[in-house]
Amino acid sequence: MVAFKRDCYTVDMICIAFMDRDGLVLLEVDESAAGYQELVDRLPQHLVGCLSMGEWFIQVAFPAFEVNLTELYRRGV
Repeated sequence: MVAFKRDCYTVDMICIAFMDRDGLVLLEVDESAAGYQELVDRLPQHLVGCLSMGEWFIQVAFPAFEVNLTELYRRGV
């Protein structure tokens, strides 16, 4: 699972992508989706080792208009 930003020309949109072991994106959720904040808040409660928003947000948000791909969680083998 990774967090990253999409450059939407005048603003950035923070996204979370859930991927399979081959890197194929299975689900992508962006910050405008209903329930986004609740999802982000609850992920560390359900996935041991998942970074909390406080641990990754600044790294993803800055600098502006850069992708800033950040791994939030990697499932064990």
